[in-house]
Amino acid sequence: MKKLFLMKNIFPYVILVFVILIALVIIINNPKVYQSSDSQKQQMAFTLPVIVTEESLSSYLAMNQVIQDLPTNAAISLRTSSKEYVITRGKVVEGKAASPDVTISIPSTYITEFSNGFCSTLDKANKNKDLAVVLHSSQTALAWKYRTLYKYRECFGL
Repeated sequence: MKKLFLMKNIFPYVILVFVILIALVIIINNPKVYQSSDSQKQQMAFTLPVIVTEESLSSYLAMNQVIQDLPTNAAISLRTSSKEYVITRGKVVEGKAASPDVTISIPSTYITEFSNGFCSTLDKANKNKDLAVVLHSSQTALAWKYRTLYKYRECFGL
């Protein structure tokens, strides 16, 4: 009799555990079910149109994933028609680089084009022969140093 009484009391808990396990399987197999509102906000932030100007260029570039993935000791000089920037891992500041690995020159007319995308702007400037790149080290040394950017090779026309 005690066993029957015990089984009647445990049965609802067994069902509850079973339902929880099924819910976990559904959630794990469908990540959209448990997506947090923070990640949804981040996704929305990246889909909103961005207007890039000479004043906002440094902050726009600093948020770019390519800049975030630069090696820790990277130093790139970016020159527009009117300003010069120093690009390091995750940072873009106005100024002149002491000893850059690479100097990239692009006319200021392309700054607003960055609103359409970083890679597409570089590609367009390169196709129009408006993009100038000066290497301050050997290609081999730079290829080794910047090997983490290999995944962006299409962005750079490689």
